[in-house]
Amino acid sequence: GVVPVCFSLQDIASELSVTAFLHRILECASDALEELRLDGRDVPTFTSPAIDEMESHPAGRFHRAMNSLVRDMKRHPSHLNFVFLVDEFTDIFKEIRKKRIPGQFMKTWKAIIEKKYFASVLVGQDVMPAFKAAFANEFGVTEDIRVTYLDEAAATTLVENPIGKERFTGHAVRRLLDITACSPYYTMMFCARLVDYMNTTRSMIMTEADIRAVEEEMLRGERRLTKDKFDNLLSAGDGVEDSGIDPDETYAVCSAIACGSGKETWCSRHVIREFGEGDLDRLLQDLETRDIVERKGDAYRLRVGLFKDWLMANQR
Repeated sequence: GVVPVCFSLQDIASELSVTAFLHRILECASDALEELRLDGRDVPTFTSPAIDEMESHPAGRFHRAMNSLVRDMKRHPSHLNFVFLVDEFTDIFKEIRKKRIPGQFMKTWKAIIEKKYFASVLVGQDVMPAFKAAFANEFGVTEDIRVTYLDEAAATTLVENPIGKERFTGHAVRRLLDITACSPYYTMMFCARLVDYMNTTRSMIMTEADIRAVEEEMLRGERRLTKDKFDNLLSAGDGVEDSGIDPDETYAVCSAIACGSGKETWCSRHVIREFGEGDLDRLLQDLETRDIVERKGDAYRLRVGLFKDWLMANQR
């Protein structure tokens, strides 16, 4: 009885506005029903209004169209309900900060949610906490689920299943997960390099020494990782305009933590001397909130070992 409707605001990034967003919802609902109809399902008929019809009164036109659709769906024997999965929802916040979308839009969004036309899953970048803090009342009915590092069992499965558990010996998998901190992004990146390494060396079994060799290739030489591969760690969004924190300052703090810890795990706060107390507090709090660092008293450590090792190997 559920019709999942998935779209990303990146689809309309160049023209994102209140009208474009609301029209996209209606358009996707229409497309989803048409797909079901093509599959032979008996579903209500609905055609989204054209975007130019919504320009003058986007919210009012949206409510009229969605009210009509939901009424038809309730009367229809299929008893269907929509679940909208909206990726890059934090693009709304970015446009509000740039004053391209009025902040009042979030009241419109709250009114839409309270009408219960559909359920929704809103996916965003790490600026989502700031978005929610700025519009706490409008987000009051949402439940937060942070998508972060995998647990060790899931990460182990991600490493072993594609090529076979028997290809790893000793503590090779444990060493790999220490390097990636069970981040799915860095684990998949490392495993892709690992497969290349196995093909090049014609190796059938991976040892800890092989894992170290792959990491070394990612840190130095012609195939070393570039800084952009760590953008997700350096910024909560796409830059200072989105998050209010300069990624270059975050880079400097992370670099100081990496070098301050050296071969040890933890770096004492007093080692980080490049910033005033207030600025350092703000930067460290952001890193801790986003799970980039772990804190133990006044000591910090970078969670992703690959990032720490890369910073140490590529000091500016």
